[in-house]
Amino acid sequence: MFDVVAIGELLIDFTPHGNTEQGNTLYESNPGGAPANVLTVLAKLGRKTAFIGKVGEDIGYRF
Repeated sequence: MFDVVAIGELLIDFTPHGNTEQGNTLYESNPGGAPANVLTVLAKLGRKTAFIGKVGEDIGYRF
């Protein structure tokens, strides 16, 4: 049995990660999406979590 089950989408969040020599912001990609972020925090707090979602068929990401 799970403490929390979330239904939603997984996303790639682009977060600031420094600057280029020209002063432009560099970004890195990190897994995210609100349901996944909440479950991650709850799991770190010791809760048993589960995620229900679907992998998309975006170009370049077909398995």
